[in-house]
Amino acid sequence: MINYRGVKIIIKEVSSFKYFITKYKGVLIIYWNRSLSNKEKSTLLHKSIKQLHMSKTKV
Repeated sequence: MINYRGVKIIIKEVSSFKYFITKYKGVLIIYWNRSLSNKEKSTLLHKSIKQLHMSKTKV
C-alpha cells in the first residue's frame, strides 16, 4: 500500500484488461495491465488521484 498526499493507494498488475480504477473504504485501488508503459501508468495514477481529490471537495 502506498500513501501519497494523504491518499492510500493499492496498485495491482493484471494481464486480462487495460486498467480498472475504484475506491473502497477510502482506499484507491488501481488495476493496470503489465504491458502499459511507465508514462501511461503515471498518467493513470495522477488522473485518478486528482479525480479522488476533486470528489472529496464537492459537497
